[in-house]
Amino acid sequence: MNNKEMIVINAIARAKNQGVCFGENTPSFRPEYTSQKERFHITILTNTSSNTSGQASIDQHFDVLNDYNETALANILIDIFNALNITEKAERIK
Repeated sequence: MNNKEMIVINAIARAKNQGVCFGENTPSFRPEYTSQKERFHITILTNTSSNTSGQASIDQHFDVLNDYNETALANILIDIFNALNITEKAERIK
């Protein structure tokens, strides 16, 4: 497991501790292919109204993590969850 995979895994664990709900098999990783860079995929579960559920998916190259640590990524996941979820809110990490 490489360092960027650990950042993703730890950020998700920290966001979960703050109340963010994630889909099964989150995160998932895709290896580097000849024409594509290695990627990660995260699914955040949300309630967009009192009786409707939804999800937001993030599918990115690991390069986007160059300027982020696990706390910053966890807070981004929390912000996405809070923006889309009306029934519960997660507290940002300070």
